[in-house]
Amino acid sequence: MLLTLNISNFAVFEKQTIEFDSDFNVFTGETGSGKSILIEALSLILGERASKDLIRKGKKSALLEAIFDVSDNSDFYSFLQNNNIEMNAEDYLIISREIYENGKSISKINGRTVPLSIIKEAGSYLIDIYGQFGHESLFKKENHIILLDSLIQKDLAPILETYYNLYTEYNRIIKEIENLQGKLNNKDLKIEQLKFEINEIDEADLNEFEEEELLKQIKKLSNIQEIQNSLFEIKNILSNNSLNSVYNLLNKIKGYDDSLADFISKLDILLEELQYFNYDLNDYSER
Repeated sequence: MLLTLNISNFAVFEKQTIEFDSDFNVFTGETGSGKSILIEALSLILGERASKDLIRKGKKSALLEAIFDVSDNSDFYSFLQNNNIEMNAEDYLIISREIYENGKSISKINGRTVPLSIIKEAGSYLIDIYGQFGHESLFKKENHIILLDSLIQKDLAPILETYYNLYTEYNRIIKEIENLQGKLNNKDLKIEQLKFEINEIDEADLNEFEEEELLKQIKKLSNIQEIQNSLFEIKNILSNNSLNSVYNLLNKIKGYDDSLADFISKLDILLEELQYFNYDLNDYSER
């Protein structure tokens, strides 16, 4: 809302301040009293091009300043943020335009100098001037739908609410269908995978204890080097007639090969017999 308009050295006005009420305001007067000049001043503040001819005779510049309350204008705050213009919510908006005798002008928003294009865009959020050559939002195509919606808002609101609810429910159902379809696809893939694995198992023709036997073979082959080394050492020991050492080495590797268990069992019996007859095991010779 426009609160104050300050005019200095502009046309017929030397220095004038006009306060605006929050209700209805009217300018009245005879032709030539300056009514159109006030509208011209507002137009310049809203970004219209300036003419040096509007500077009061004998002065080098004219200054126009407008103070606005934009506390309830969220669109304008978004405009300020998009243009990196800072403004506290509790402050008033001040737009100023100084026109010089060389035809140039300086525009400011809250004391910050900005291009005329920014002032013009800012004006579209603040005031509409309806006239033959005025700043008319009615002529802007992007505002047509907004204006139409504002006229039928009461009738349109329940329809929009119904549409929103139906659209929300539609999206929920679509997501649920997609979720179920995904689960169905995953189920088919899982079935195919299980069928493949079952066929692999059937073709392998596995026996009941085959895994246990395979694990034993793996254990044996994984320790084949130690088995070979131990057997080689046993061979050397047997050449020297030392059964105790042979017995110890066989016990060391019996866990890698079940076939050694029977041999060790027989060797146990032989060692017990030798001890029974008090033989010196280290001197025992192969019969």
